[in-house]
Amino acid sequence: MTNRYYYDPPHDCITRIHRELARYPNRFQGVRVSVFNGEATLLGCVRTYYEKQLAQECVRTVDGVGQVNNMLKVL
Repeated sequence: MTNRYYYDPPHDCITRIHRELARYPNRFQGVRVSVFNGEATLLGCVRTYYEKQLAQECVRTVDGVGQVNNMLKVL
């Protein structure tokens, strides 16, 4: 099992997060991501609460992410 709290350069982690979100085309174009010390923050707008939760769960599964702050707003 992978230790999720190892140091990972933020740009590598962000790349993996974007790749994971890209699996759902036309849902997450307005989502911005920042990563600091294994903590990913999601910013932007989505259309439904389902999309907000889906984005959070996608990011949570990425190696190097220990915590997700879901700051997405539902329009």
